[in-house]
Amino acid sequence: MIYTDSGKYAIRAITYLAACPEELLPVSAADVAESESIPPYYLAKVLQDLARVGILESVRGRGGGFLLKNPPDEIRVMDVLRAVENTNRLTEDCVLGIAECNDDVPCPMHDTWQAFRESLLGRLEDMTVTDLVKEMERKRSHLGAS
Repeated sequence: MIYTDSGKYAIRAITYLAACPEELLPVSAADVAESESIPPYYLAKVLQDLARVGILESVRGRGGGFLLKNPPDEIRVMDVLRAVENTNRLTEDCVLGIAECNDDVPCPMHDTWQAFRESLLGRLEDMTVTDLVKEMERKRSHLGAS
Protein backbone atom coordinates (compact mmCIF):
# COMPACT_ATOMS: atom_id res chain seq x y z
CA MET A 1 0.00 0.00 0.00
CA ILE A 2 1.06 3.58 -0.56
CA TYR A 3 0.23 4.79 2.94
CA THR A 4 2.02 3.96 6.15
CA ASP A 5 0.14 2.28 9.00
CA SER A 6 -0.21 5.73 10.58
CA GLY A 7 -1.98 7.01 7.48
CA LYS A 8 -4.29 4.02 7.25
CA TYR A 9 -5.17 4.18 10.95
CA ALA A 10 -5.77 7.93 10.79
CA ILE A 11 -8.18 7.57 7.88
CA ARG A 12 -10.03 4.71 9.58
CA ALA A 13 -10.27 6.60 12.89
CA ILE A 14 -11.43 9.85 11.27
CA THR A 15 -14.08 7.98 9.27
CA TYR A 16 -15.25 6.21 12.42
CA LEU A 17 -15.50 9.47 14.39
CA ALA A 18 -17.31 11.23 11.55
CA ALA A 19 -19.90 8.44 11.36
CA CYS A 20 -20.51 8.37 15.14
CA PRO A 21 -23.83 9.76 16.33
CA GLU A 22 -23.31 13.11 18.04
CA GLU A 23 -24.69 11.87 21.35
CA LEU A 24 -21.84 9.29 21.55
CA LEU A 25 -19.10 11.90 21.18
CA PRO A 26 -16.41 12.26 22.32
CA VAL A 27 -15.13 8.71 21.76
CA SER A 28 -12.19 7.30 23.69
CA ALA A 29 -9.10 6.17 21.83
CA ALA A 30 -9.64 2.70 23.30
CA ASP A 31 -13.17 2.50 21.86
CA VAL A 32 -11.99 3.59 18.41
CA ALA A 33 -9.10 1.12 18.55
CA GLU A 34 -11.39 -1.75 19.53
CA SER A 35 -14.02 -0.93 16.94
CA GLU A 36 -11.49 -0.54 14.13
CA SER A 37 -9.09 -3.32 15.24
CA ILE A 38 -6.18 -0.92 15.56
CA PRO A 39 -3.40 -1.36 18.14
CA PRO A 40 -4.49 1.01 20.95
CA TYR A 41 -1.08 2.52 21.78
CA TYR A 42 -0.37 3.18 18.12
CA LEU A 43 -3.79 4.74 17.60
CA ALA A 44 -3.41 6.98 20.68
CA LYS A 45 -0.30 8.52 19.09
CA VAL A 46 -2.07 8.98 15.74
CA LEU A 47 -5.07 10.63 17.41
CA GLN A 48 -2.78 12.97 19.36
CA ASP A 49 -1.05 13.95 16.10
CA LEU A 50 -4.44 14.72 14.56
CA ALA A 51 -5.43 16.78 17.61
CA ARG A 52 -2.10 18.64 17.56
CA VAL A 53 -2.76 19.95 14.04
CA GLY A 54 -6.38 20.85 14.77
CA ILE A 55 -8.21 18.08 12.92
CA LEU A 56 -9.49 16.52 16.14
CA GLU A 57 -10.45 17.95 19.48
CA SER A 58 -9.23 16.10 22.54
CA VAL A 59 -11.50 16.16 25.60
CA ARG A 60 -9.79 15.25 28.86
CA GLY A 61 -11.21 13.59 31.92
CA ARG A 62 -14.01 11.16 32.61
CA GLY A 63 -16.19 10.76 29.53
CA GLY A 64 -13.46 12.36 27.44
CA GLY A 65 -12.04 11.27 24.15
CA PHE A 66 -11.84 12.59 20.62
CA LEU A 67 -14.18 14.27 18.16
CA LEU A 68 -13.78 16.13 14.89
CA LYS A 69 -12.91 19.79 15.38
CA ASN A 70 -14.63 20.82 12.14
CA PRO A 71 -17.48 19.39 10.08
CA PRO A 72 -16.38 16.32 8.10
CA ASP A 73 -17.12 18.04 4.78
CA GLU A 74 -14.40 20.58 5.65
CA ILE A 75 -11.68 18.00 6.35
CA ARG A 76 -9.69 16.82 3.33
CA VAL A 77 -8.24 13.32 3.31
CA MET A 78 -4.86 14.71 2.25
CA ASP A 79 -4.82 16.95 5.35
CA VAL A 80 -5.33 13.86 7.51
CA LEU A 81 -2.43 12.10 5.80
CA ARG A 82 -0.17 15.16 6.08
CA ALA A 83 -0.80 15.23 9.83
CA VAL A 84 0.51 11.73 10.47
CA GLU A 85 3.02 10.80 7.81
CA ASN A 86 5.72 12.10 5.54
CA THR A 87 3.78 12.83 2.36
CA ASN A 88 7.02 13.50 0.48
CA ARG A 89 6.88 9.79 -0.25
CA LEU A 90 3.82 10.55 -2.35
CA THR A 91 4.69 14.01 -3.62
CA GLU A 92 8.43 14.09 -4.28
CA ASP A 93 10.35 10.88 -3.65
CA CYS A 94 11.35 8.63 -6.54
CA VAL A 95 9.43 5.37 -6.48
CA LEU A 96 12.70 3.52 -7.16
CA GLY A 97 14.59 5.52 -4.52
CA ILE A 98 16.92 7.24 -6.99
CA ALA A 99 18.18 10.55 -5.59
CA GLU A 100 18.54 12.27 -8.96
CA CYS A 101 15.12 11.48 -10.41
CA ASN A 102 13.34 14.45 -11.99
CA ASP A 103 11.86 15.56 -15.29
CA ASP A 104 15.36 16.22 -16.70
CA VAL A 105 16.91 12.97 -15.42
CA PRO A 106 14.00 10.53 -15.06
CA CYS A 107 14.16 7.02 -13.67
CA PRO A 108 12.51 4.22 -15.71
CA MET A 109 9.27 4.62 -13.68
CA HIS A 110 9.23 8.45 -13.57
CA ASP A 111 6.52 9.19 -16.14
CA THR A 112 4.24 6.35 -15.02
CA TRP A 113 4.61 7.23 -11.35
CA GLN A 114 4.17 10.97 -12.02
CA ALA A 115 0.84 10.40 -13.80
CA PHE A 116 -0.34 8.09 -11.02
CA ARG A 117 0.86 10.48 -8.31
CA GLU A 118 -0.90 13.48 -9.86
CA SER A 119 -4.15 11.53 -10.15
CA LEU A 120 -3.93 10.19 -6.59
CA LEU A 121 -2.94 13.50 -5.01
CA GLY A 122 -5.70 15.33 -6.87
CA ARG A 123 -8.26 12.85 -5.60
CA LEU A 124 -6.96 13.00 -2.02
CA GLU A 125 -7.04 16.82 -2.08
CA ASP A 126 -10.64 16.79 -3.35
CA MET A 127 -11.96 13.98 -1.14
CA THR A 128 -13.45 14.94 2.21
CA VAL A 129 -14.16 12.86 5.28
CA THR A 130 -17.86 13.16 4.38
CA ASP A 131 -17.07 11.48 1.06
CA LEU A 132 -15.40 8.61 2.92
CA VAL A 133 -18.35 8.15 5.29
CA LYS A 134 -20.87 8.16 2.43
CA GLU A 135 -18.82 5.65 0.46
CA MET A 136 -18.47 3.37 3.49
CA GLU A 137 -22.23 3.52 4.09
CA ARG A 138 -22.90 2.78 0.41
CA LYS A 139 -20.56 -0.19 0.40
CA ARG A 140 -21.91 -1.56 3.67
CA SER A 141 -25.50 -1.33 2.44
CA HIS A 142 -24.49 -3.00 -0.82
CA LEU A 143 -22.79 -5.83 1.06
CA GLY A 144 -25.79 -6.19 3.36
CA ALA A 145 -28.14 -6.40 0.36
CA SER A 146 -26.19 -9.27 -1.23
